[in-house]
Amino acid sequence: MSNPHPPLPPKPLPRPVTSSGDPAADEEARVHEVYEAIAPHFARTRFKPWPLIEAFLARLPPHSVGLDAGAGNGKYLPAAAAAGHWAIAVDRSRGLLDIAKGQLEDGAECVRGDISDAPWRAGVFDFAISIAALHHLSTPERRAESVKALLAPLRLSAAPEPPARFFIYVWAYEQGPNSRRKMGSLAGGEEKTQDFLVPWVLAPLRAKGEHPTVDNQQVFERYYHLFVAGELRALVERAAVDAGFVLRAEGEEGLEGKNLRVVAEGWEADNWWLEAEVFKA
Repeated sequence: MSNPHPPLPPKPLPRPVTSSGDPAADEEARVHEVYEAIAPHFARTRFKPWPLIEAFLARLPPHSVGLDAGAGNGKYLPAAAAAGHWAIAVDRSRGLLDIAKGQLEDGAECVRGDISDAPWRAGVFDFAISIAALHHLSTPERRAESVKALLAPLRLSAAPEPPARFFIYVWAYEQGPNSRRKMGSLAGGEEKTQDFLVPWVLAPLRAKGEHPTVDNQQVFERYYHLFVAGELRALVERAAVDAGFVLRAEGEEGLEGKNLRVVAEGWEADNWWLEAEVFKA
């Protein structure tokens, strides 16, 4: 029997992109406006916390207070609560924050803001996470400012009090052979390209039996910077030094003032991640 429906339209592929020279305008058009447009659909596909971040939250001291910078639909708020902590969600998207507010039974604490903003008092948070957010910033300088904003409100304590910790997770240039992203190290060609527009296909709700076509779907493109090996650590350390931190190696004693130590880093499922702590002597 012949198929009564035409074949599904092929999914658009990511494409390399260059800056217009106005990073703020680029991010407004290629990130913020896109997430407002796709917020409900995006949230329906992003509901399961990644195990690495759940494990990080589980290792924190009980009753920690934290910041989720670039929280999206707030899927890590229940994971933080389950580990005995309390977190504030920050994101630019009103649509995603409206969804994040419903992640906790009594309502989640959500603040609309940019991840480069630092409106918090110094020392107010015991931990911070930034999951799949920094890669939407389009220049090294803007990414560094966001790391500084993540560090600024973290508590600085001396032993025996445990240090404050943060965790960052970003898309990687180095992608495995089974990756569905089809860019970065899988894109082919001699020139290394780290900046892409990644399509999001938004199809309207259909009546039962209605077949998707090119005519009843919209394609939005989101900006991503793909991090290469070592780039995330270099970014964090450069931002920390600019913010007045002294970098300490594992087992090395801290100095008076602000200290930062990378605890662990790695690659997982086409992403780079880093965990670090801040403290004073």
